[in-house]
Parts: sequence; structure tokens; C-alpha cells
Amino acid sequence: MSSKKVKPEKKKSRGSYETVELPAQEVKKALAQLQAVAVSERENREDREDRDGESFESKIERAMQKIVSDTVGDEPIDHISSAQRAPKAKTAGTVKVARAKGIRLDESLVRKEGVPEEKEAAAAKEPEVPRPQKKAREEKDQREKDQREKDQKEKSQEEDAQGQGSLRDQDKTPEDLQEKDPGKDPEKIQKKTPEAPRPKPIRQERERPVITPQPEKKSRRGLVAASVIIGVLLVGTVGVYAGVGNYYQDRFLPGTSINHIDCSGMTEAQAEQLIRRSVEDYSLTVYARDAEPQVITAEAIDYKYQPHDDVQKLLEEQEPMRWVDSFFNEHAYTVGESISYDREKVRVQMGQLDCMQPDRQIQPVDAHLEYQDGEFTIIPETAGTALDAEKVLELVCKCVEESQESLDLEEQDVYFTAAVTKDDQSLVEERDHLNSYARASITYTFGDETEVLNGEVIRNWIHVSEDGSVDINDEALEQNVYNYVAELAARRDTLGANRTFTASSGRTVNVAGGNYGWQIDQYAEAIQLLEEIKNGEVVTREPNYASTAMHAGSDDIGDTYIEVDLAVQHMYYYREGALIFESDFVSGKPEPKKQTPTGVCHLYYKKMDEVLRGEKQEDGEYEYETPVQYWMPFNGGVGFHDAAWQPSFGGDMYVYNGSHGCINLPPEKAAELYEIIDTETPIVVFN
Repeated sequence: MSSKKVKPEKKKSRGSYETVELPAQEVKKALAQLQAVAVSERENREDREDRDGESFESKIERAMQKIVSDTVGDEPIDHISSAQRAPKAKTAGTVKVARAKGIRLDESLVRKEGVPEEKEAAAAKEPEVPRPQKKAREEKDQREKDQREKDQKEKSQEEDAQGQGSLRDQDKTPEDLQEKDPGKDPEKIQKKTPEAPRPKPIRQERERPVITPQPEKKSRRGLVAASVIIGVLLVGTVGVYAGVGNYYQDRFLPGTSINHIDCSGMTEAQAEQLIRRSVEDYSLTVYARDAEPQVITAEAIDYKYQPHDDVQKLLEEQEPMRWVDSFFNEHAYTVGESISYDREKVRVQMGQLDCMQPDRQIQPVDAHLEYQDGEFTIIPETAGTALDAEKVLELVCKCVEESQESLDLEEQDVYFTAAVTKDDQSLVEERDHLNSYARASITYTFGDETEVLNGEVIRNWIHVSEDGSVDINDEALEQNVYNYVAELAARRDTLGANRTFTASSGRTVNVAGGNYGWQIDQYAEAIQLLEEIKNGEVVTREPNYASTAMHAGSDDIGDTYIEVDLAVQHMYYYREGALIFESDFVSGKPEPKKQTPTGVCHLYYKKMDEVLRGEKQEDGEYEYETPVQYWMPFNGGVGFHDAAWQPSFGGDMYVYNGSHGCINLPPEKAAELYEIIDTETPIVVFN
């Protein structure tokens, strides 16, 4: 890299200075800026002098002061005088920089042509005047100068007036002069008057002297003056640049920030102290779910700043001679803030937070399925406020170590979370599967009555655990279906049920047993129902029956039936409420194995010319074998038939000559019944 050297002048009153090497690029920048100011001022010299009365050299001097001031800030700079510079003067001065008192530019000494070196040396030895006193002295000199110019002007005007009067007196005669001054001798006056008239002098007005322009000479003087000024400014600027660089040897450059703290112009100790105050002015604000923010202070946890050498390294690594760049480019640094704190006190402070209190530790609830409005719905999980204390402690300590000022526990993995969420894929699939079951609707009809099986019942057949998981077990589902069908049969079956019956005699009897009535085929019904549920079908139908009756409902006997009153040994046949047949009979003998069973039955079939046989004996013979012409069985081996061997019917004949359980009828009545009876007509047998 190219560089320029500036050798500072040694002067006992200002101390000793060192030679500083400056980058040529920075010198060129300063020179170009000052040269532009000088050219601009030179081109507008006459106009500006006429307008504001300020000299060209003064304007250049002020411009240079501004450039240097903009470069080094508010540090004081010595006055640079150019009033003594002659157009043809040669520069003879140096720039000194006093690092102990800031950056100062000493007055440059310029020697005029024809000025003795002794005077120049004497001028150089003049003591430096402080800026305020110098300004006052300059103002005083200016007033004295103005007064001298005014006195000279008045004297010139007086001389002009006297010259004009002398010329007028030369043209007058002694008599005129005598008349003007009667006290004087005309001869003396005549003697004083020259014999030959002197030519009238041509005088220029002293007030506004006319100067014939001399372009070449003026231009040459201006260029020389500009060259001298630029040279002085260049030397001064280079000196200032070096001085500023020296100033920042032990200070941070402008635009320097450390850990977001502006450290511009600070020493290491100042920056370290500022960082200390910033660090120890620390607090941690903790935000928690469903709780107000709370603060943990530095004092409560013995939070202290520990100095280290990172700041010193930053200062050593910066390039002070590139200070100009720092005005245009910021330098942001981050250094580790070494701190110490008491971990146990952090634990104590954390335990005092509202969010850590036992009554605030509400556990989360997993997402689960519930049956609502005819379908299974996912109930979202509940977050809860229960915190993992160890995780919170580690997180708080980490924030303290990193000097973080806030901690939002909501954004951290410190809350106990639900194991199953509303977006859990398995839960979504289970919901859809269950809803296919829940959509099934089977409406059973029982005459004018109906019974509906839908999701309200089916949902109870599916096991949903507390964590929201669903156990859809085919065997369990089948068992629930079978159980439902069995319960349905128990409610709806009338086969063998206990009935209340009003006899033709007017008495009310309870009749139980028999084979007449409604009976659901539970196996067949369960198979069909299970398939309909799995397919989510919506149907209306009767159950599968193993046995049916003439009428639906609990009163399935209706008004068409056969009444067999064992107590009076008489029977009746009603069709749609009208009696169409009646007859006396002989029932089974009142013995355990021969008495006629009671109940409501129906006819299995009817057959003519049948042989009735009893139980088969050990010898292979039947207990009895009796041929009949009309056979109408209705309850196992018990039925209606003709009995020509009975001497009479009705009364108490059954006690002495009762049958093996059948209803014995007179042959003609048996033939009549055979013609009108059918298998659907209920037969009510009672005592």
C-alpha cells in the first residue's frame, strides 16, 4: 500500500511529535475535497467579496476549518491565518498534532517575498493566542484599519479642495486678490503669483480609485495564492488525519457498538463499565399459560457481571488509521457477557412463580370420541397447565446465562402435553369407522308398534377408552348384537308368556305356557342385524321369527280362538268374536303323567285315521295303541280326537275315566271341529 509521511515540526512549547504514515488513498480524498473548495471560491471571488465583504483567503480558511471539523468532530483546531500571505509567497510551515489535548492544527507560517527572515522568525516566535483573545484582537485591528482608511480619505478630499483653490487664484489679478484679502499688499500678492501659468493637474478621485485590470498578473497572483493555500491545507489535513488515527489508538472508532451498546469514542474501561451497568441491570420476565407475567430480578439470583478480555481484543483488532471509514460504516460486535448467578436461588424464585403452584398443575386431557347428534365426533385435547419443573429450571437458567430478558413458556416444550390430539390419524380413522356403524338404523315393527335400533344403542357396543382409543372387536360386537336380540325377544316374545284371559264364564284367569305366540329366531336375527350394522344400513322390517301369532302385540290371541275350560270340561270356538263351535269333553285324568297341560297353543296339523300310542315298554310293547278317526295335535302328544269308547262327556268323567292327557270329544263333534279348525287359531287351555 502506498503512503505519505508528514514530519511534524519540533517546537519546545508544544512537545515532541512522531512521523505518521498515512494511506495515500485517504490523503487523495482530503486533497480532492479541499481543492474543489478552493477552485469554487476562486471562480466566485469577485462576486462574493462584493456581496459579503469576506476575502478569498478567509473563505478558503473557513472551508478548510469546516472540513477538518467534520472529520474530527468537536475537537479544537488552531486557527490557520492566511492574511499575511502575499501572492508570490512560498509556504514555510508544518502541522503539529497534540494527542494529549485532542487534535489541533497549528498556524502555518508563510513567508512573503521581500520580508526579512528575522521578521519571519520573530513572527513565528509570537506566542499563540487563544481563540477568543485572537478574535478580539482581530476585531480591534480591523477597527483601527477602518479608521486609518477613513482618515486617509478625509485628508485626500481636503488636499483636492486646496489644489482646486490654488488654480482658481492663478487666473485672478492682484486687484481681485486684494479685494478678496484687503489686508494684504497687492505687490506681495503679485510676487507670489507665478509669471507663467502652471498646467492644471489631472487628478483621479481618491474615493474610488480606478484600477486598470491586468488579467495576466491577477491570474498569476490567484494561482500562486491558491497553490499556497492548498499546500498548507494538504499538510494540515494529513496531519489531522494522522492525529485522529492516533486519537483512536486507545478508543473505539465512531459507529462502534458492542452488544447493542454504543461505544463510539470510549476507552476499554469506559466500554467495560457501560457493559457492566447494562448487564447487571437485568431481569427476566416469565410468561406462562393462563397466568400473569412475573419478573425474576438480577438481585434475587445474585446475577453479577464478570469482566473478560473480549472488549480489549476488539480494541486491539480495530484499525484506527481507517477512522474515516467508520463515519460511513457501522461496526456492530457481540461479545460474551460473562456472568455469574446462584442456581439454587433461581430454583427458589422459580418455585415462587404463580404458574408453578400446585393448584395450577392441571393435567392435559387427550382428544377422544363422543357420540353427539347421531354421530361420533372428535373432542379436541385439553392443553392443561401442568409444567415439567426440571425442564422449566433448565430453561430459566439458560435464559439467565444468555441474558435473555423474556421467557414465554408457551413457546417451549415444558408443558405436559396430551398423548392424543384431534389430528391423530388413528383417531380420525376410528371416528369414520364408528360413524359407519352409527349410521345404521334398524326399525323393527310389531303390529302398530315400532322399536328402533340406531347409533344411540350401537355406540354403547363399542369400547372407547379414556385416552380416546376405540376397541372395535368383532367378537365383542357380535356378542353385543346377540345380547340385544335376546333382550328384544324377551320383551317382544309372547310364546309361553303368562297371559290374562277372560273366560266365557266371565272369570279372569292367568294362562302360561304353550306353543302359541311370537318368538324371535334369535340366531337368524343376530346374523342379519350384525351385517346391517357393519354396512351402516337403514331399514324397517319385522324381526326373524321362529314362531308367529294371529295378532301382533302382547294381546296376540285376538278375537279368534278356541277356549278349553278344564274346570267345567267344556270348550268354545270363537271366530272374530262369534261362537261357531262348542262341546263337552273328557280331559286327562288328574294324575301327574296324565293330566292335561295348560297354556296357549296352536294346532300343529290335523290328520284322519291315526293310531295313538303310549310310551314304549321294556318288552317292546306300547303302553297303549288307540286308533282314532280325527287327530288334531296342539301341545306335544296332546290333541283333540274322537273317543267313541267314552260313555259320556263333561262333568267329572275325567276324574274316573280320564284320558292320558288328550281332549276326548264325541265322534260327531270331533268331525265338526276337524272341518273348521286351522293351524293359526290359538287354543287357550286353562283350569
